[in-house]
Amino acid sequence: MARETVTPGYFTSWSFMEQELRSTFLLANVAYRHRSNFLRCKQDKRSLQDYVMELHNLEAAMAGAPLSEDVKVTVFMDGVRTGPVRTELFRQ
Repeated sequence: MARETVTPGYFTSWSFMEQELRSTFLLANVAYRHRSNFLRCKQDKRSLQDYVMELHNLEAAMAGAPLSEDVKVTVFMDGVRTGPVRTELFRQ
């Protein structure tokens, strides 16, 4: 049996349990993959709402190592397809 299952009180806090679960079940490069997906995210043919939701989900997946607001705004602005929304964003 694993030490965790036979030692009472092994998980002394939620954050410790979360850290143990992450180190056990997440791949070593998962943070890199989430960051990479976020940085290359584009609206393409999706609606603006779907694009924003995708960015939001990718940002939530990177909660352990968040990007700066400047980077997030740049990715969003560069990813919006050409059209009235992009024109209005760059006008402000």
